[in-house]
Amino acid sequence: RIMATDLAAYRRALAQRLGADVVADPARQSLGDAMPAQLAREKFDVVIETSGSEQAFQDALAQTRKGGDIVFASLPERSFSIDMARHVILGEITLRGVYGRRLDQTWLQVETLLRTHGPQLAQVMTHRLPLADFDAAFALAASGEAGKVVLQP
Repeated sequence: RIMATDLAAYRRALAQRLGADVVADPARQSLGDAMPAQLAREKFDVVIETSGSEQAFQDALAQTRKGGDIVFASLPERSFSIDMARHVILGEITLRGVYGRRLDQTWLQVETLLRTHGPQLAQVMTHRLPLADFDAAFALAASGEAGKVVLQP
């Protein structure tokens, strides 16, 4: 099952169109509150947190199964604490921060994803703008009213 959270309504709707089972705004509700009753008992195997929301970070820790993995690919606005004993050590959760990419591994994974889900993944690229319009492209991406914005030469 896939649950997607995002602070931007546009991107939540995009996730829903792409097949997410549950979509939520982490600023308005916790993961536990957003999940339907039949899913509330289940925990996630993998969580990829990209919002930078402290609440989403804490929810990820609480909703990941024992031995699960969490990837944090966002920069929180401020520092906050986590209960290392409860979530990481006793929960046997693996935490990984990602800032950038692992070049060889990333290219191989992307190649596999494109072969198996290319047409569906292409929907994530919602806007294409000429390279000369880079200011508008960055503003669009920052607005939350786009998926991925592609600059074309």
